[in-house]
Amino acid sequence: MTMLEHYWPNQGEISRCIKAEAETASEAVLLAVHQPMPLAVRNAGSQVEEPVTEQNFLDAFLTPYLPEGTLLQAVTGVSGAGKSHLIRWLAIQLRRDSRAKRMVVVRIPKSASLRTVVELILGPLVGDKRFALARDELRQAMAEITPATGAIRLVGGLQIALKSLAERLTMQIRADLKAPNRQELGNRLHHARCLPTFFTDATLEEHFKRNVLERIVTRSVQGHDQPQEDAPLPQFTTTDLILPDHIVENLGKASEQVRTYYQTILNRDGGKGFQKASEVLNEVLDQAIQEVFRLSQAVGGMTIEEIILHIRALLFEEDRELILLIEDFAALSGIQEVLLRVCIQEAVRDGQQVRAPMRTALAVTDGYLASRDTILTRARREWLVKTALATEEDIISSTQAMVAAYLNAARWGQDELERRFHAVTPDDDLTSWITTFSDDNLSLEESRILNDFGKGPKETPLFPYNANAIRSLAARHLSLGGRLQFLPRSIINYMLRDLLVMRDDFERGAFPPPGFAGAKPKVDIAGWLARTVSQPEQQKRIGSLLAHWGGNPETPDAVSSLPPGLFQAFDLPTPQDLGVILSITPSKPLPDPTRPPAHPPTRIDNSKVQQWRDKLEAWSAGKGLAQTDANVLRNSIVTLLKATIHWNAVRISHSVMPSLLIIIPKASGNDASALVHLEIADNHSDPDGRLRRSLMAIARYQLNKSTWSYEEGDEDSVIAANFIDGLAARFVATIETRVEAEIAKLADLLIWQARVIGIPVRDIGRPVGLIQLVRALPPERKWSQLPEGSAEARWQELQKKVYEERPKLQEMLVARLGCFQGIGNTAYALDAVRLWNAVQHQTMSPPRELDQGSLKAHCTDMSEVRMKARITPVVQNLRNFANKMYDALGNSFNKEIYLQETKELLGVVEKAGVWPSYYNKQDIYSAIEGFRKTAIMEILENIARLPGSDADAPLEGMLGVVSLIDLSVVRRAEGFVGTVTNFLKVVEQEVARKEQTVGGVDPEKKADELDACLQQISKDLAPLVEPEGGKT
Repeated sequence: MTMLEHYWPNQGEISRCIKAEAETASEAVLLAVHQPMPLAVRNAGSQVEEPVTEQNFLDAFLTPYLPEGTLLQAVTGVSGAGKSHLIRWLAIQLRRDSRAKRMVVVRIPKSASLRTVVELILGPLVGDKRFALARDELRQAMAEITPATGAIRLVGGLQIALKSLAERLTMQIRADLKAPNRQELGNRLHHARCLPTFFTDATLEEHFKRNVLERIVTRSVQGHDQPQEDAPLPQFTTTDLILPDHIVENLGKASEQVRTYYQTILNRDGGKGFQKASEVLNEVLDQAIQEVFRLSQAVGGMTIEEIILHIRALLFEEDRELILLIEDFAALSGIQEVLLRVCIQEAVRDGQQVRAPMRTALAVTDGYLASRDTILTRARREWLVKTALATEEDIISSTQAMVAAYLNAARWGQDELERRFHAVTPDDDLTSWITTFSDDNLSLEESRILNDFGKGPKETPLFPYNANAIRSLAARHLSLGGRLQFLPRSIINYMLRDLLVMRDDFERGAFPPPGFAGAKPKVDIAGWLARTVSQPEQQKRIGSLLAHWGGNPETPDAVSSLPPGLFQAFDLPTPQDLGVILSITPSKPLPDPTRPPAHPPTRIDNSKVQQWRDKLEAWSAGKGLAQTDANVLRNSIVTLLKATIHWNAVRISHSVMPSLLIIIPKASGNDASALVHLEIADNHSDPDGRLRRSLMAIARYQLNKSTWSYEEGDEDSVIAANFIDGLAARFVATIETRVEAEIAKLADLLIWQARVIGIPVRDIGRPVGLIQLVRALPPERKWSQLPEGSAEARWQELQKKVYEERPKLQEMLVARLGCFQGIGNTAYALDAVRLWNAVQHQTMSPPRELDQGSLKAHCTDMSEVRMKARITPVVQNLRNFANKMYDALGNSFNKEIYLQETKELLGVVEKAGVWPSYYNKQDIYSAIEGFRKTAIMEILENIARLPGSDADAPLEGMLGVVSLIDLSVVRRAEGFVGTVTNFLKVVEQEVARKEQTVGGVDPEKKADELDACLQQISKDLAPLVEPEGGKT
């Protein structure tokens, strides 16, 4: 431990001397850290600014020229710019300035409650018995209000104030029906009319009182014991009016007016209605809070406005002035309008002065809309505390001066500062009493280390900062919209307090910690540290030091120029300890005339390389990478990936590679469509620099037209190879998982196809049997002519489609299972184990090819639902056919005997001369011969194997039967029966006609025999014929 600890303030002095809120610091501390503020002034309503100084601000406030006896000086600026600090500085100056000796100063701090505000304003009346009753009644009235009772009263106050606003808006609209802002006025009027019921509806009332109104009124009732620099203003916000889910669920219980208002008006235009409603509420909030505290009513026979005017009258009698200094006007809801009226109440009436002059300085934060225009109009001039300075160097310089001032104050400590301050006489300069802290006990070595950190204004040592650290932290904490801003509160909170509270780490030799303030060493530095420093913790601490205190150098050579004291102060090895020496450019060797000149490697444009380096550093620090740049990296990474992966080794054809999107954290274009997303890293932080180094190598590869033939190409190729290998391993694993799911889907389709076309589905419990099945070719088949639109024709169409599409599916499967040679498409072996595993896992995903062309429709037709719908009517027809055959011919039906009897009958018909003339004998005998050739018994046996009822029958069982039946045979059998049946009917008609011709002649013996035979055959064949109009 060195004596430098005396230059690092302890925790107690950090708390006492480095405060974000000006009102909480003692006057001695405030003046010790005070720095000239960047100010400007402009006329109300004008954008023309004029730079001014604090002295100008003071002189304007103390101007003797007050023709009306009032002055309102408004200070504006963003939150944290230092407005309250300026008001506090003004208060201190007024106590010393001879021009202010006759002035009574009332300063209202930011943390004051409304009761405190009233007490401070009434301070000049203490001891005056004429106002005792009024003071007592005010105190009592204020003391009775709690946040809970205040919330109840605020509801009533809002109703009164909103009603008053609605009346004013109505009159304004009626006064000019064609006013250009009539629509805006109408919208405000609608909110003013609807909001009162919104807060009083039984369904919503309790929610608003507890969660919104109490918060708003609490600020006025209690103030802030410990001011919070980021405490919300006591106003309504947009989110206050958005109902939580559990309230929305019960919104049906609310009145129709409230439901309509919330669901339509407030939610209009993407929720803009909430914003407009909150603006209307804030417009009347001051009046509503007045109602809460009854400030507009008389107490002790006088209103508070009248009391303040009486104060001015009393001060006039004493030849004095009233000064009101308000550190945060937005915090004074409930008394704002009263104060504004009092502040501008003229001291002169009819040419005679009747009350004391009143000067008011108040701070108004940018973004506070209520009364802002009124304030600036009455103030006539606006004093701005600037945060956007002329140049970034001005901001850095001002920031460094502020850091040095606070360090110096905290080193002295509050007690010593106050002792010195109280010794200052009124004639002394307000800043001359504060000198630069110095520890005379430092050794020469410690002094050297201290000096290595540099000094700020007044030779103030910057330790534990230096100029680089201040610049780096400013870039991190003072940037708004990509531009540096001078933000005192952010400097105090994030640059001073957040660092200085780590004093314990410093004492333990652990400061700066790894990753301090988002430290991101440049890519080459990160790689150098990874190679040079073996201890990860120390490696990261040095990285933090170099990123902030070292100016974030690009290369290890640049580290050599850093002062060693930066490292020694924090117990870290110096650059020399790490083997870094000043680089000396070696002289070039003389050319060897005996050797032919070598072709030097290509040199890449250094400016483009630097652009990529800067982009990647900014990306690692949190700036998004533009889509154009990200796509350059993505395309190169994909190219290198494709070249790296050994597709034959993974037994997948390169054609199967799915569309790939490289996901680069915090880069545009990560939402593009692709089947596979491959992340290069979890986030953009890249603590060790390896990711940036890899991307830099790929960027240089791209700049060199996608080759490694440049000066750093050998090293870059190795770095990129390691990076790509890691991605390739994850990519291949992703592809294999995806391919396995696609294999499962393809195998499932091929197995169903096999069932549809009659390929035996067996022995698929073993890998070999499974792969034989999915590779099986369809059996040769002649397609039959079936009636168009029939169930059988539709079934045959599906079978034809299987024949057509099956080779495509098999080719897709092979691409995911095959072992190929080179980039060829011929598979020399298939991975049966991968197929087996895929089917066993039963996780199916269709390849993208199945969503294209004819395969898309085919896959739809091959769904189990579609197949069952198509095969069920075929099965029904087969069952009907079998039943008719068995009913007609019996279970012991003999086809040969039946055909022999039929031929004999035809012979009898021919001999009897009753053969119908329009029946061709050859056609009848051909039909008989065709029936003889049909495998009718085999078909009936297969039909008998059909499972269960059609509705409950398993699809596999139906497919296993139907795929074996030649439906054309069934059709021929049905055709034969129909032909014979129709023929016999005509024969009967011919016999009857001849009987009528012969009249009363007795029929011959042969005729009797023929008739008996016809009747028997007709009886046998009748069940085979369906009713007229039916199918056979």
